[in-house]
Amino acid sequence: MNNNVEELNKITEYFVNSIKDLNESNIRQENVRHLLMMMNRLRDFLRESYQHNFCKEIENTIEALKKKTLNPEQNDLLQNLIIGDAKFYLDSEKNCNEWINILKEEVQNIQNLKDSENPNSFIEIYGRSLKLQRILEDLNFYTEQKNRINNFTLNTNDGISKEEAECLIDVLKRKLESPEC
Repeated sequence: MNNNVEELNKITEYFVNSIKDLNESNIRQENVRHLLMMMNRLRDFLRESYQHNFCKEIENTIEALKKKTLNPEQNDLLQNLIIGDAKFYLDSEKNCNEWINILKEEVQNIQNLKDSENPNSFIEIYGRSLKLQRILEDLNFYTEQKNRINNFTLNTNDGISKEEAECLIDVLKRKLESPEC
């Protein structure tokens, strides 16, 4: 666990140092790409570390799923392993209404520009469509996470069927194949 804490400290320290003086005038694509690479490293590290902390519990949960005898702790672990990331993302994401407002505003701006006689209006609409695309991608990701949670809850609310248990067992077995377990 100590090595995990050290690695987490190292990665988060990198982020703190990389963004502390970041602003619109000094942001560069290669820096953002490197931050994205480090974010992927952080996510992989966190997923693997979390799974490592619960290898034995995952094995016990697999057995409980086979017997249909999940206890509350195993059910919580199952939820955390399958949809925990989505739940914490939705709890921390506060921009959905802002995205929707920007979406409405930009669509109205495009609506106003579409009848313009200015030949540059098409390129302005195109530029605004790039902004809309990014907002729609954020909204799509947000709704995907909501759907993951809703589907999991819907499919497990009245108990887990044999087919669902088999699917969950396969997912959990793959998590045990991690080099950390």
